[in-house]
Amino acid sequence: MQHIGQDVIELVVAVTWCIWYNRNKARHGSRRQSTNEILHKARTILEDFQAAHFKLPQLTSPSDARWVRPSYPWFKINTDAALFNDLRTVGIGAIICDHEGEVIATLSQHLQLPLGPLEAEAKVLDVAVLFAWDIGIRDVIFETDSNMVFTILSGSTTPPTTIVDFMESIQLKLHDFRYSQVQHVCRQGNKPAHALVQHAKGIHGFVTWIEECPQFIESFVFHDAMYLSSS
Repeated sequence: MQHIGQDVIELVVAVTWCIWYNRNKARHGSRRQSTNEILHKARTILEDFQAAHFKLPQLTSPSDARWVRPSYPWFKINTDAALFNDLRTVGIGAIICDHEGEVIATLSQHLQLPLGPLEAEAKVLDVAVLFAWDIGIRDVIFETDSNMVFTILSGSTTPPTTIVDFMESIQLKLHDFRYSQVQHVCRQGNKPAHALVQHAKGIHGFVTWIEECPQFIESFVFHDAMYLSSS
């Protein structure tokens, strides 16, 4: 992988499997495929697999400064982060709402980490993606007011080395969702998440609130250990 890249290795594996499959079919009387046919089949299989398992999230720019509730069955998660320079710490916040605009869950976390502004915005999105998955949400829109994080996830900007790990973690987790979008929201439309960030300044560790309905009850008991470990 260091010398030829993962894409070449994946194609070699697919071609090898197709050769093996072709030989087995030939043993049972089927026609042997040509080299070009085997290569075409391998590329088709690989493309189908990647399309099914590694679809990129949709990314859209804000069309309105106001917060807009999602359509059913989507949930919307707004995130924000801030540096507490006097404490040399970071606060992050996330709020999840359903298609009726009702709050489903919130998270405030005080991080004892020396992060910069961009790193903090990347960190909160990474935490929010994990938070959404763990409470059972599968169709989700993530909104961030960090234009830099948004453009990096859209592929139009290369991430600086300080947040490469965060970006890779976010993209990997997003692939697990049934449907996902990442949007850039104006600061005016992100006020509830900002309020949760300010709340984080007065707490130690993290605080979550989750609507007590059957969809989310089962995962509720896992949050304490999980998010303390992620700090």
